Amino acid sequence: MLASLFASIDMGVMLTDLEHRTLMVNRRFCELFGVDGGQVVNLDVEEVREAVRARIIDLATWEANLKDIYDRPQASQVDALTLKHPDCTLRRETHPVFDPEGEVVGRLWTFVDQTDESRRQEHRTLLHRMSTLFDPEPARIYQDLVRTISAHYDSTCIVSLRQGDIMHFHAIASPVPGVEAMTQNTLDESYCQWCLAKNGPLIIQDARQDENYARVMPAQMGITRYMGVPIWDAEGETVGTLCILDHRSDEVLTEDDLQFLQLVAMRLTAELEREAQIRDLERNLAEVQTQLIQSEKLAVTGQLAATIAHDVRNIVSAMRLDLEDSASPELLDHLDRFGVLCHRLLSYSRPKKLEVASVDLANVLRRTVDLFAKHAEIAGIKLTLHKPEQIPPVRAIEDRLESLFANLILNAIQSTPAGGQLVIEAAPTQDGRVAVIFSDTGPGFPQGIEDRLKRPFASSRAEGFGLGLYSCGQIMKEIGGTIQLENANPSGARVILEFLTV
Repeated sequence: MLASLFASIDMGVMLTDLEHRTLMVNRRFCELFGVDGGQVVNLDVEEVREAVRARIIDLATWEANLKDIYDRPQASQVDALTLKHPDCTLRRETHPVFDPEGEVVGRLWTFVDQTDESRRQEHRTLLHRMSTLFDPEPARIYQDLVRTISAHYDSTCIVSLRQGDIMHFHAIASPVPGVEAMTQNTLDESYCQWCLAKNGPLIIQDARQDENYARVMPAQMGITRYMGVPIWDAEGETVGTLCILDHRSDEVLTEDDLQFLQLVAMRLTAELEREAQIRDLERNLAEVQTQLIQSEKLAVTGQLAATIAHDVRNIVSAMRLDLEDSASPELLDHLDRFGVLCHRLLSYSRPKKLEVASVDLANVLRRTVDLFAKHAEIAGIKLTLHKPEQIPPVRAIEDRLESLFANLILNAIQSTPAGGQLVIEAAPTQDGRVAVIFSDTGPGFPQGIEDRLKRPFASSRAEGFGLGLYSCGQIMKEIGGTIQLENANPSGARVILEFLTV
């Protein structure tokens, strides 16, 4: 009856006497520990332990725990046991076995494989930690992501970007000495070629089992296991891969691992796009600096010309009065032309106004929300946009309006904990304006926040620059709108923008 019971349950079971000798094991126990059930019951205590020692990570702790349990016959214990080759997490439970008189005559052990759930929990923990990473320099973030994945799988992890037939290693981390010095590989000598051709996630559990995989350089070097997912650019085009590579084909990679890597790839895609935008801004900044220098030179020249033109015009006006009765009509015409030229020089020196125009606010809002949707998803923030079918156009500068919304969305994502939400609502007001309200479930604004709308370089975050809210205030001032900051009840922050309609 006991043998039939052991065979019918899907957990590893072992029955021993009080001298540690194995009386009975089931098939699942043999599978978990890689032993032969027929032999185990015929071995002495030390031989049984020797058969499973190769799978035990911490031998000293394991042996000390066994001695403690058998020294206390009536003791019970529930804990976790981690095995290696391959990695496995078991829920271990042991209780005494009693005879009809209530005397302890043996010990029952059960082992339940919780590897999948343990990995899922570890993935959730890692994803939450990675979603909270922030650094002004995107390269430091994706290098940290790669190091985290490498440590988690104890494998080489690479972000590769394709340029023609070459895969350039944009970030790399590895437990193998010397690998991190590598910079590139040819596409036809990498597993990534199949991931890119498929344009989707790929697991190669053992490259030796397929002649196509077995021919490439990593397989010939003993790197037989691969998992890769594509990385896309802002237009949705595949530009590279995020992958892990190692020699441990005996450890099975699952769909859970693939989904984990895909979520990390989404964050990487966002950081690579942010890096590209920063580089564009740096190039634009260099151009703007050059233009500013030229503009300053022109401004100085214009001021000098205006001063001279003013003086010359006064002199010409005086000369014309003096010569009104004695000079020829031709000379007077020349003096008049000289006066017109001075007037034109003076008019060129006057400053020009900003180009405020009619802007489709709904379109700018939708475009900006779409840009940050993946970022919010990785951070665990629910991003929602509510707006009516028709919103009247507003007076604004389109590029500046997009920058305004991006600043407010990014601030909310960074301040709201995972599981929170950011709701954006747009609607006409009763006084003929259009209001846009950003509401998050974060900790709310600190005291004195309104000052940051007027003063740059003031931030409560160590990594902040203090320009976000200041920029928002300046943009609304330029277009004649208003901005209001307030804390919600019971928690959260609200930013209320009001725009003039056209």
